[in-house]
Amino acid sequence: MTVATRGITTSFQSKPSARFTKAVEVLLDLYQNEGMDSLDRAYASVAKGAKLDAMRVAGYSLSQGTPCPCRVLARGGSCFADGLPSPDFNDPYLYDHPKVWNKDGMPELFTAEPYSLEVGSMPHLVDICQKFNLDGVVTARYSSHFPGHTLQIELRRKQGTSWSNSKAVHGNGCWFDGAPS
Repeated sequence: MTVATRGITTSFQSKPSARFTKAVEVLLDLYQNEGMDSLDRAYASVAKGAKLDAMRVAGYSLSQGTPCPCRVLARGGSCFADGLPSPDFNDPYLYDHPKVWNKDGMPELFTAEPYSLEVGSMPHLVDICQKFNLDGVVTARYSSHFPGHTLQIELRRKQGTSWSNSKAVHGNGCWFDGAPS
């Protein structure tokens, strides 16, 4: 059965308002007349701003600094040496649309937004979290690069973990004077 013959589903909204129903009808018409790509891009055009707004409402602001995972570990730290990522964070998924988000003026959250995530890369992401005492989440909820097509990898210091007293040091990779406390 095609979307056109099924009509509008209410499985995502138990009591759809008239406005919601109208929006779904418009999207259904767009799909039927212009195809899936136009439907995806129309949704993403609205959802991108809404997802960025949700981050701001949660108290985050987009950092203007280098989008580097080390910035959430060491005050002012960066794992880039000569523009190349540290071996610790050398994972292509971490550099697909990366962002650092500040909270209360300090780097709090690193995000990357890959289009997919292969199972083989997941152990590396878990290792990074364990090695650097990070909480990690993979979600699609707040992904803003191309909503509906990208995931969001989130890395942040575990609650109660203090800033490292040193900056990331370049050379043989990214390291700190002692583990984060």
